[in-house]
Amino acid sequence: MMRPLLRKLLAPRHMEYLILDRNLNIQERSVGADRFAENIDDLVEGNDVRVGFPELIGLEEVLDNILQGYRNSFELRGLTRAAKAPRTKHFYFDIN
Repeated sequence: MMRPLLRKLLAPRHMEYLILDRNLNIQERSVGADRFAENIDDLVEGNDVRVGFPELIGLEEVLDNILQGYRNSFELRGLTRAAKAPRTKHFYFDIN
């Protein structure tokens, strides 16, 4: 019998993604990325990513620095959304 912690460590990680242009418009997205958006209908190719992820408002300079190669990455940790599933009230995620 596998212990819960070991099972969690060995479980595959599921990652979703968005590809943005320089204007922060969505160019491509993974199938499951919409579940993390503030509103599923906002996560459409061509839309501004900040509509679906208002947490990115004010981070335009940071994102531009990443595009220009001045910065490698950034993280927003512990974001929360009300879950759509009836058994779960909220879920938490990080943006890397």
